[in-house]
Amino acid sequence: MVGAPDAIAAVVWPLLIPLLRHEAPRIDLGFRHIFPQSVIAELDAGAIDVALSPFDASIPARFVSRAMFDEEFVVAARRGHPFFAAPSLRRYCQELHLLVSISADTSGYVDGVLAEKGLSRRVAFSVPSFMLALAVLAETDLLGALPSTLVASQGARFGISSVRAPFAGRRWEVGAVIPKVALADPAIAWLADTLARATSQGLDHHALGPRSRSPARALPKRAPAKHRRRAARRGRG
Repeated sequence: MVGAPDAIAAVVWPLLIPLLRHEAPRIDLGFRHIFPQSVIAELDAGAIDVALSPFDASIPARFVSRAMFDEEFVVAARRGHPFFAAPSLRRYCQELHLLVSISADTSGYVDGVLAEKGLSRRVAFSVPSFMLALAVLAETDLLGALPSTLVASQGARFGISSVRAPFAGRRWEVGAVIPKVALADPAIAWLADTLARATSQGLDHHALGPRSRSPARALPKRAPAKHRRRAARRGRG
């Protein structure tokens, strides 16, 4: 079982599934929607075997973190939005905005960045997921600050374009978090390696900008049959 927020799953799953169908066609893999703040609790409870999430140095030592790609916010909106004609920080603050928040907040990370500059924006609408945000942006004149890889992967099907954010936002790492004890299971180790390979190959192919990183622990490209069967049993959700 793999857990991830929807913005990450929407990028990774389309890359992972073709690889699984080629290398391990008998695997049935479950996906559990999780939030970044619940990653450790979900792993400790055994609800998931691998978490895909933004992470930092605060991950406890009992876990292994394997970075997969770097992420940053871009400004997204429907194709042809007037903002794209002359994007600027001033104009950004004048537009109406969409915020992704599971608790219907009216301010988020970007608002904190703007406040440090003495600026603000109006959040006119909030939604609880990033995929829903793409659907809403496609039919409105709202702007949304969304993860760059999500927009690069899924934006075209919604008619969404994007530009670099006019505010100086941070970049962050996205990757797999796995309990160290779980890696003793060859099936979980193979799944973790397959996730890393799928993302690396797919992001390279689509030019989404995978991060430079040390190679993941080498495992056979096609797992032995007994490992694939074990992963399939663990993956059923």
